[in-house]
Amino acid sequence: MWAWIVAGVVLLAGVIFIVSTKHPMLYGLVASLFIAGLAERAYARLVPSWVAGYLDAEAARADLWFRAERRAVWPVLLLLVALLFAGFCFVGTLSAGITVNRFFLAFGPLIAVGIGYAVWMLWRVSRWVDLRLDAEGVSASGPLRRAATVPWESVVDAHLIGQELVLVTVNGPVQWPVRQLLSDPDVVAEIIRRCAEQPRPDAESARAIIDALIAEKRPLR
Repeated sequence: MWAWIVAGVVLLAGVIFIVSTKHPMLYGLVASLFIAGLAERAYARLVPSWVAGYLDAEAARADLWFRAERRAVWPVLLLLVALLFAGFCFVGTLSAGITVNRFFLAFGPLIAVGIGYAVWMLWRVSRWVDLRLDAEGVSASGPLRRAATVPWESVVDAHLIGQELVLVTVNGPVQWPVRQLLSDPDVVAEIIRRCAEQPRPDAESARAIIDALIAEKRPLR
């Protein structure tokens, strides 16, 4: 709490200095930080807030897809670019020989931390996966991984640990990030678990299990 208050005081003092100095680099700094704030808010709106029991399943003839929110990558990328430009404007201001106060100097470490945070966020949101159920097994595909399929005969259990979907298989656990999954991952894990108990699971079996869950009126947890 106190860290946010101190950061707010520093930012306010820095903005007052920027407005009173009237230098183009300083205006660029303010604009880039404003854009960074908008990008962060856009990201927060795009990342799914899981509703217990909610499913967003896309049924094809032989496949059942659980899609991820892919658009969250773009606001994070904009956030990183805006913070990098803010860093450029900050360094440009110091290089221009403008007399600055200690409150303005505090923008340096704040921007550096923000850039590190944006890089970490970009890595996280770029790891999204789509999940597919079919007669072959459970598959995951995404931009930073090859499509991987776990055969049904290998699946022993499925559950959620944090923001990772864990498939317990005869060859060991397989983990896939599901932070951006549009469906409640607990329900997806339950569907996979029930499918694995079927003698010959496929997409039709998964759809029948979804119908059974709806009839039971249960989200799970």
